[in-house]
Amino acid sequence: MSIKWRLTLWYVLILGVVLAGFSTFVYLGLQYSLQSSRLAEDRDLAQTMAQSLGNEEATFGAGFDLSDEELIRQIRGKDVYLRLVDAQGRVTKKITVPFGVPAVPEPRAPAGWVGKASGRHIVVVNVPVYRNRAWSGSIQVFERLDTLDEFLAMVRRLLWLGSLLGLGVSFAGGMFFARAAFRPVERIVDEVERIGPHELDRRVEVGAAGAELQRLVGTFNGMLDRLAVSFDRQRHFAADASHELRTPLAAILGHAALIDKWGKEDPEVLKKSVAFILKDARRMESIVNDLLLLAGTDAAEAPPGGAVGLREVAAEIVADARILAGERVVDLRLGGEVLVRAERDAVRRILTELLVNAVKYTGHGGRIEVTVAQQGDRGRMVVSDNGVGIPPDDLPHVFERFYRVDKARSRRAGGTAGGTGLGLSIVQYLAEAYHGRVSVTSTPGVGSKFVVEFPLFVGDEA
Repeated sequence: MSIKWRLTLWYVLILGVVLAGFSTFVYLGLQYSLQSSRLAEDRDLAQTMAQSLGNEEATFGAGFDLSDEELIRQIRGKDVYLRLVDAQGRVTKKITVPFGVPAVPEPRAPAGWVGKASGRHIVVVNVPVYRNRAWSGSIQVFERLDTLDEFLAMVRRLLWLGSLLGLGVSFAGGMFFARAAFRPVERIVDEVERIGPHELDRRVEVGAAGAELQRLVGTFNGMLDRLAVSFDRQRHFAADASHELRTPLAAILGHAALIDKWGKEDPEVLKKSVAFILKDARRMESIVNDLLLLAGTDAAEAPPGGAVGLREVAAEIVADARILAGERVVDLRLGGEVLVRAERDAVRRILTELLVNAVKYTGHGGRIEVTVAQQGDRGRMVVSDNGVGIPPDDLPHVFERFYRVDKARSRRAGGTAGGTGLGLSIVQYLAEAYHGRVSVTSTPGVGSKFVVEFPLFVGDEA
């Protein structure tokens, strides 16, 4: 069942309950009011008679004139049975209309109620008469409420008819307004269905929809934006990965062909080809390992980590980097001990990648500086150089996978990234995995500065 039907039926159901309650309240209130009015009239009649009888000196009711004009005026047009009952229970006078009447359980006590006899509503009034403080008899009035019951039956029918008519109108109106309210939703669905896998640049128009639908459409368009960016990155990633793997794979196949053709007879060709094959295989292994590491960005979060001393890690990595740097100068500036919450291997990898990148783009005789310090509630590692720098147009993309600032530059051997274009992507992933961040500033011809920050380790942390 569609939402339109469910909303309409719920609306009709709630309205039906409200109408039923209202109709019941009106009917019972009207019934009580009319019956109470008849009961009050009959009680007044009986009390008027009781005043006259209380002044009589003769036998109870013997001298009472039932042809009295005032009495006749009060009971004219009513289905009334009026009788006088003495202290022995004898009926001394009566005005009778032939219908069955209920018994009065205690004629000495005044009473009045609406009851049923022979399936009909009847007003029953009993008014005792006292002479000299002694009970002499009672006046009993019985009135049949056939006319009132017929009127109430008509009211009942009108209430039922009005309720059914109201429900019918509410159902039609509910369907009309539900369709009108969901028309923008149907239009949005139609537009979404027309967006194919190769049309992620299309967006759903908001139009004159309500605030809720505008928010929905805005959220959906935002999701399309993220999907388009994600798919675009995947396409570029797949193309770049294929390109990066194709080169060493082609070299391996070429050297394998050389071995097959000449290597069996020429040991020198065999030796060189095997060396090239091993080199390119290691390069492919490095690319695959880096890709597997970066695949963790879409998987579970990194472990929470423990205390890592940045001074110790920096001293260790810088010592190794000085061997790689050759004629370049690698300085290390250390402040006090800085403990951050991370994993030691992750911090080592980050600093290694940044130093490899700095060595790679800093000329011979250049200077690279590593600084470790605490700033506020974070530990900071800064790797700066006076190398070639990064052009402003390339700066926002340096952390993207397989992105190279200088695409014409030949790959250099060495380094954990092996010139694959994944090193800075790994730096960003590892930093963010441990709630850190990495940033870069650079000026072409002046140099670059990479800053990595991690949250400090608090001693009482679990």
